[in-house]
This record gives sequence, structure tokens and C-alpha cells, in this order.
Amino acid sequence: GGGFSGVELAGELIVYVNRLSQEYRLDPRKVALVLVEASLNLLPGLSEKISNLAKIRLEKLGVKILTQAGIAEVKNDLLILANGHVLPTATIIWAGGIRAAQVIEESGMMVDKKGRLTVDENLRSLERKEIFALGDNACFIDQKTGNPVPGQAEAAIDQGNLIAKNIIASISGRPLKKYYPKISGFIIPIGGNYAIASVFGIIFTGYLAMALKKLIELRYLLSILPPLKALRVFSHEAQLLLE
Repeated sequence: GGGFSGVELAGELIVYVNRLSQEYRLDPRKVALVLVEASLNLLPGLSEKISNLAKIRLEKLGVKILTQAGIAEVKNDLLILANGHVLPTATIIWAGGIRAAQVIEESGMMVDKKGRLTVDENLRSLERKEIFALGDNACFIDQKTGNPVPGQAEAAIDQGNLIAKNIIASISGRPLKKYYPKISGFIIPIGGNYAIASVFGIIFTGYLAMALKKLIELRYLLSILPPLKALRVFSHEAQLLLE
């Protein structure tokens, strides 16, 4: 899967493979890491520019990328793609997304290929207006991109807040609010000290993006730990990054 999880994991794995190869004096060319994505580009739902940046970074690290390659079958030692191509493998890691709750598919309402409930501009079922859905259970098409809203925590929280207001509005007989995706930004680490960041539409890459990610992590640590302990954990993680 070439979404957030697949791209990040592939980047970390290939860096670790190269590190282990040096440690044990192995030829890194004997290890092949292939990232398989069914869509046309990596990171579907994001801009083509960000997708290309991720592709260039992964290929530079040594990851082979197959796009427009749906998976038809998984066996112990091979992967069978929808186009009939067979990919021999010793290890398969699934990061191709998840299906929505089974109860949604069994409800008879309109769902997408991942079993997510197709929702309108108020995040309601198209058939049953008393049912709302959000996060990984909802398929909302962003009119700006033509793609479903990416499955990010920020989007799910925003959707949850809107649905709460719409439930109250429906009980009170007031008009419902429309959902407009507002994703302020994201950071995608791709191996070592490199990341791609998009903050309020501004895209930057490399160590600066990774430094921003670490500052966000420090802010989170300070929210759950005493300051000194948070700084100790942060400094340990920063040291691992520098290594």
C-alpha cells in the first residue's frame, strides 16, 4: 500500500536494511523492497507534487515502486497482482488500508470498495438521513480533488465535531452544516532525517521538515509527561535520529 503508512514504513525499512547490511557485511543489493500501490500515484488523495516527491525519495533510497498494481491474491511466498504479474517474496507487510465495520456493508446502504458509507455534504448516509458516518467508516468525496478525504486523525476529529453539531441541529429542527475538509497540514517521514511537510499549503522537505516533526512530538510529550521526563525522552529519540 502506498498511502501514509506504506510510504513511511518503506522508507524506514530500506534505511534499516542498509544499516544492517553494513553491520553484518552483506550486499544490500541482495535485498529487494517493493512498494505496491493500486492507484495511479503514491499517497492517493494528496497532490501530484507531494506524490512525486515521495516517489523520488523512495527510489533514491532503493525502493522499487509499482503503481496501478492491485493485489489479487497473497500466498506464503508470492504476491499475485490483478494484472496477472507474480511477485516472489519472503516477507509481505500489509499497509493497504482497512475495511470499514462489517455492519455498514450488511446494512444495504451505499458503500465504496472499502466498505465505507457514502455520505452527503452533511456526512449523512445517502439513503438514510438519520445515520451519520466519519473517519474510516465514511467516504466523503472532496470536490477540490475529486478523491475521498484521506484517513487522517485531524479529518476524523473535524468530522466528529461537525456531526455532533448536526445531530443537535436535527433534533432542534435547525438547518444542518455542510462539511468542508480542512486539513491544515501533515508531515511524512521517509527514511532517516528526511520528511515531506505541508503546512497551510506550503510544502518543504528534508531535515527542516523532520525538525518540525520532532518539535510537534516534543509538544505532545510535554502534554502527557512532566517536563524533565518529556525532555529526556525527546533527547533520546533525537539522538537515535542523528545516528
